[in-house]
Amino acid sequence: MEKKRTIRAYKDGDEGEILRLLRAVYPDASEDAIETLLRRRQWASENPAGRVDSWVTEEDGRILGQYRLLWMDLKLKNHVLKAAQGMDEMTHPDYRRQGINYGLARHAVAEAGRNGVQIVFGFVEHASPAYYANLKNGWFFVGTMRQLFKPINWKNLFRSKVNNPRVATILAVVATWLSDGMVFKTRNPSVQQGLFIEQIKSFDERISSLWARVADRYPIMVARSQRYLNWRYASSGQNYRIFIARRSDEILGYLILRHQTTHGIVVTYIFDILAESDEVMHSLVSRAAEDSRSVNAGMILYPLIAHKSHCEILKRNGFLSLPFAKGRDFLIYCDPSLMSRSFAKGPQNWLIQAGDSDKY
Repeated sequence: MEKKRTIRAYKDGDEGEILRLLRAVYPDASEDAIETLLRRRQWASENPAGRVDSWVTEEDGRILGQYRLLWMDLKLKNHVLKAAQGMDEMTHPDYRRQGINYGLARHAVAEAGRNGVQIVFGFVEHASPAYYANLKNGWFFVGTMRQLFKPINWKNLFRSKVNNPRVATILAVVATWLSDGMVFKTRNPSVQQGLFIEQIKSFDERISSLWARVADRYPIMVARSQRYLNWRYASSGQNYRIFIARRSDEILGYLILRHQTTHGIVVTYIFDILAESDEVMHSLVSRAAEDSRSVNAGMILYPLIAHKSHCEILKRNGFLSLPFAKGRDFLIYCDPSLMSRSFAKGPQNWLIQAGDSDKY
């Protein structure tokens, strides 16, 4: 007898099957890591946009795959629309290459459209099978996340790659001399009278005024409300470091970063930065470098898609693009009547940062 597969909404009672699926997809994960993934599911459901749509493929009572859509508020020019981001896609290893994820994604996107979602977006591995499958399914490519890079400690970087400590030290000295004098030369930020940068635990209502002043600078971006920022960073349990730039009691910008150990190197990731002027943003980026040095990090990475003017500020602070290090591809799905395809496909019209994705 042929087994029947169905796509249905996640329901109470599926927790055991989802746990079994997680353990199959991540066989080397510790129990603490699995518990973290389960807590993340609950955190996602508390997002300010109101919901997470979860869909599963079931066969004879077993869940073979999952696809979730995290609802978000997206600013498009002068309007805020309902959008959703694909997340937590999983297929049981024994059932891959059978179109399970493809079918779940099609079903989830169609249902989201019927429920009022106007734009769906997602991040996939660069030029991966998922990338081409989405293009065939009506999605289109906006851009690849650029990896802006600033070296902080060349010695740490070379020690992670070169076994001989003496050679690593010599290479670090040469690289520091070349980069500080030529390639990565940093322009110090101009003195901003009365500007203070301080670390905070969460955002208060003053952040709403900053958002109102800067929103028009970027045609398309995830809306930065106070509730959204606190949900995304302050209550996520992910050890983000939150900084604000203020003059008196007025917030002029903010910076979100996190230090992570990757392949034996401490890397500082910039997840989100927004400022009302280039000078304030430059001061915040300088603070990121200072904080990175305090933990002896090897480098700072800032993944993003943005207008070139946004990137120029980073370049003045010693960042360069890593053309050989491709980030994830950013894809969207929307009704052509909502915005022209040429406008939507222009990466210069977007501000997408690492914090906008569940993949970073």
